[in-house]
Amino acid sequence: MKKYVVVIIALLVLLVWLFSSSELSGESRQWADTIDKDFSAYSMLEELCTRIGGRLSGSKEGRMVEDFILKKLNEFGYTNAYGDSFNHQGWQREDCSLRVTSPVKLEIPSLALGLTPAYADVNAKIIDAGMGYKIDFEKIGSDKVKDKIVLIDMKNRSGERHIHRTERIKIAREYGAAGVIIINVNHGNLLLAGNSTFFEVLNIPALSISYENGSELKEIIKKHKDVTVSIKMSNKLFGAISRNIVLEIPGKINNEIILVGAQADAWDIGQGATDNGIGVCTLLEIARHFKKQNFKPYRSLKLIWFMGEELGLMGSFAYVEKHKSELKNILQMINLDEVDNPIGFNLIMNSGRKEWFENLAKKLKPLGMQNIVVQKPLLNSDHVPFMLNGIAILTFLSKQNYEIQRNYHSRGDRIELVSKEHLKNTVKIIGLTIRELANDTSIKKVRLTPGQVKKKIIELNLEDALRLENLWHFN
Repeated sequence: MKKYVVVIIALLVLLVWLFSSSELSGESRQWADTIDKDFSAYSMLEELCTRIGGRLSGSKEGRMVEDFILKKLNEFGYTNAYGDSFNHQGWQREDCSLRVTSPVKLEIPSLALGLTPAYADVNAKIIDAGMGYKIDFEKIGSDKVKDKIVLIDMKNRSGERHIHRTERIKIAREYGAAGVIIINVNHGNLLLAGNSTFFEVLNIPALSISYENGSELKEIIKKHKDVTVSIKMSNKLFGAISRNIVLEIPGKINNEIILVGAQADAWDIGQGATDNGIGVCTLLEIARHFKKQNFKPYRSLKLIWFMGEELGLMGSFAYVEKHKSELKNILQMINLDEVDNPIGFNLIMNSGRKEWFENLAKKLKPLGMQNIVVQKPLLNSDHVPFMLNGIAILTFLSKQNYEIQRNYHSRGDRIELVSKEHLKNTVKIIGLTIRELANDTSIKKVRLTPGQVKKKIIELNLEDALRLENLWHFN
């Protein structure tokens, strides 16, 4: 009998928990209802994708997206939004060709990676460098890599940290490679756009080929002892000026800031819908509703649409360098990069806030948030310069559908991939997260010291990556 009573009580507790967590309440419910009734983020995304499309910093389309964001903010009623200019290296692709010249002849469709040389004409033997990790090059030996073109499969080694393409290219260059060919991991004859390096123009050609052509080229190398390939490319290099778009919403106190960033630029071969049109228009929609509701936060909000992310985090690094005196006031930096229908929180450099975010995840459960709060090391996005300065970072975990993942940085990143309902839910969750962080007076501002940042980076196994990109500035 006691066993049945215990079971019944347990079921009742479970039902109470499910019922209590099935609906939002109070201001959260009001925010979600408002988004349901008045939602324009998707129409803004359609305009961004179809009228502007790909938008590298320094290009005509890059200037168009800066103007687009400023115009929207002005239409919402903000009079204090502005463009914060910075100088940077501009790059524009022109011609690129890849040919197998011996012992067979084959022309392979290819795409130059960003910040590759203005001109390259290399004819050399090619070797298969596996996944392009340091261990792969160590097995081959520097004498066999030197002056060769290396083929790198962008798959990840099981159980090891994901290595970004720029790291693999940097390793290949250190071993003396004459050029690098990256194989896209995604099927569908898709060429992968992406940067080849950070903070400098690469001195060797680097390009991408599709998964299908990569598989064919690997078989040719396997079948024949000596395979020679020819890479020719020309790109336009120029000095450029871009603008981070900045909007401040003053709080009751101005010595604590919640800074929310979204990358505004996108690669030139697609529309940049998911990377990062979703982030751009999510932040615009939140700003629109904050204005309509005359939102007066306890802490000040700073919303920034960063340019230059794809060419190497240029805008975010420029902002941090230009506004060093502001950093001491930033309580949390939120990075909206490829966020789509979030299911969890990722915390980097957050000291003692895991429980707070777990409670928020429970509160947002009716919107599909799961009780997932992790500390996943991430580089190569606009939170990095803030992270290196000891500022708490928040990114979101998303359960992206396969097509979004497959079309990453390709011609297929188009508006058709974006679900209107997912975008609406994204606005709800991120908007509520910003409101909670801005208004909860119990959160204490904690900025890690350089020594603490160094220790955390080592714990997250990021030291080698930062050293490769010349970002290791710790004693």
